[in-house]
Amino acid sequence: GGRAAAAAAAEDRAHHDRPSRRPVINGREVHSLEEASKAGLMLALATDQHGCRFLQEQLEAAPQRAVPLVLGAILPGLPALMTDPYGNYLCQKVVQLASAEDQLAIVKAIAPHLPAICYNVHGTRATQRLLENVRGSEAQDVVAGALAPHVRELLRDGNANHVLQRCVATLYGGRGAFVFEAILEDFLGVAMHRHGCCVLQRALDNAPVERKEEMLEKVVEHCATMVTDQFGNYVVQYALGLQEAPLTRRIVEALRGRVGELATQKFASNVVEKILASEDAQSRSRAISELLQEATLPALLHDPYGNYVLQRVMQVGDPGELRLMEERVVPFMAGLRSTLYGKRIQAKLLKQFPGLAAGQAAQGAQA
Repeated sequence: GGRAAAAAAAEDRAHHDRPSRRPVINGREVHSLEEASKAGLMLALATDQHGCRFLQEQLEAAPQRAVPLVLGAILPGLPALMTDPYGNYLCQKVVQLASAEDQLAIVKAIAPHLPAICYNVHGTRATQRLLENVRGSEAQDVVAGALAPHVRELLRDGNANHVLQRCVATLYGGRGAFVFEAILEDFLGVAMHRHGCCVLQRALDNAPVERKEEMLEKVVEHCATMVTDQFGNYVVQYALGLQEAPLTRRIVEALRGRVGELATQKFASNVVEKILASEDAQSRSRAISELLQEATLPALLHDPYGNYVLQRVMQVGDPGELRLMEERVVPFMAGLRSTLYGKRIQAKLLKQFPGLAAGQAAQGAQA
């Protein structure tokens, strides 16, 4: 998600930084907006690389004169323009500079086509810009009304999910409720989906208190399933990252008896590490006590994920927990040399617990 956003931003900068030149449409050089308007060339300019840049410059130079001229010409073709590689930039500029009344006209023109626009790689960016700039409550109603019937599909789409992320951040007065409702209706399905989990995290960022509590209740209810999922684990990590001690304790309780096993799993081990990074000492201690159990510890020492979890224990454990760890690893120190991950943690253990080196020497002498 971050890399895609950075690439999109770079493309935007490249588009705006290009030196402009007079656009030529159908062999005719265009010198002014008025000329383009009279000749009926506005839509053709909007989908031409140099024409689109020319129109944006005209809009920036004199918005009060230019916006009515440009919008009047492109309004019927707006749905197609929003998905055009060049036209989408013009749409973004028009929305930014338009009055609340003009913004309402824009959203009414595109409303029947809005879901399809959101699925498009250019359309999603134009729609996100629209949401950032639309001010009027009626215009926001139109946008929410157009998207709500399609929310389940939008949640799972690689382009459209970004529009829903922007909806929960920008629609006010409860107009983003359709996103929260869709998440709560199929919480596990959304949380364990590549794109749904991202929308869910932004929903938690922006939800009203009651809705946020409902969603966090679902995290606790389903966390035992979500922790082992490649996407669901991020939602559990997000909840732990809120650093709300009662919530963290409930998640740890839901995972009780499984912490050692989870520490050896690719995705769940990240959740265990997040628990160990908690500001709540009680939650940390409950997890550490499971990780240091004599039945659990040997497997963790040699495990590619478990040994990293134990390294985190060495960083966050209290003096008593670290003494217990030192005592319990003694019988396994010699055997650590036999595996790659064992070797790695052996070096860390000897550095942190110098007494282990003497213990190893004594064991060697006895042998």
